[in-house]
Amino acid sequence: MGEEPTAVDRPSSARDHLIALVEEGGLDAFDDLAFVGFRQRFEQRRHRLSPVDHRAVRDGESRRLPDTLTHPSMIGVLSWALRLSRGEASRRVRAAEAVGERVTMTGETLPPLRPALAAVQRDGLASPEQVSSSAWSLWSPAPPERFHP
Repeated sequence: MGEEPTAVDRPSSARDHLIALVEEGGLDAFDDLAFVGFRQRFEQRRHRLSPVDHRAVRDGESRRLPDTLTHPSMIGVLSWALRLSRGEASRRVRAAEAVGERVTMTGETLPPLRPALAAVQRDGLASPEQVSSSAWSLWSPAPPERFHP
């Protein structure tokens, strides 16, 4: 007796079906432009999964996973649990902080710090790398003015 599939399992079934189609030569029928179009649509759909990542980072922090798993931060948790490089884990946490929904100490939901960037990513028009890079650029302090005696 197996467990009943949940809503979380349905995308896995669709993904598995796509993988089977591709492995069976499903891309062979595309001419070059159609192939590029497929790749662009596929990449856009991949980008649209990022809000799931952002929410998981937020929930991990709310659950105090770093304390429970004896890691100094969510970066450490993601590196360990997902076998990510520290750089990739840091990019995911930074993106979640910039474009993920926030929660106050009283549980009130707040919009993302960068709502326009969040909307672009939610539509699949920005990659996680672009979001992370943009968030980093927007948070970087302005260069200090040169000292003129």
